[in-house]
Amino acid sequence: MSLAQWKDPGLYRVHYSQAGLNAAKDIIMIDVSDITNFPHKKTGTVHITKLEISIKTDASFAGTLELGFLKNVDGDNGDLYTFKKYSLGASQLIYEDKSASPDSPIVCSTNFILTQTIAVDDTAFQTDVALPSPYDDVPAPYTTVSGDGDIVLRLTRSAGTIDFNVSIQYYAA
Repeated sequence: MSLAQWKDPGLYRVHYSQAGLNAAKDIIMIDVSDITNFPHKKTGTVHITKLEISIKTDASFAGTLELGFLKNVDGDNGDLYTFKKYSLGASQLIYEDKSASPDSPIVCSTNFILTQTIAVDDTAFQTDVALPSPYDDVPAPYTTVSGDGDIVLRLTRSAGTIDFNVSIQYYAA
């Protein structure tokens, strides 16, 4: 696992990678309530201008990797709105470098919702349960808790192992 955050002129980037993962995992990629560790203007809206994703599965893997944002998070559950989803099988190798101009980014906002799928009332996302993030992944206990507008990576699996790297370039306006 690794952590990298750095500032490009006017843009920020987070990175998360993991090798040999053989369990389901939810990761907060950008915590919109934390402007110290995840630099941005505190507006509640994140504009994603670039996604870099690489995925490698072993010969028995079955599962999905999703990117989305959270809404309606409380002490019991939250809703995950997915904007990118990979259905994965055995021995897959995927690399995607998707850029969007700052004028037409992927907009993640609790006020503007245009996504592929929704996980409603998901108990993995609660205001009192901390999850791993690029800022505090190892070792547990984690300190980043879910909240409305957070950008999340979700990995589900029923078999096998996966290696993945995800980088997100973003700004808040």
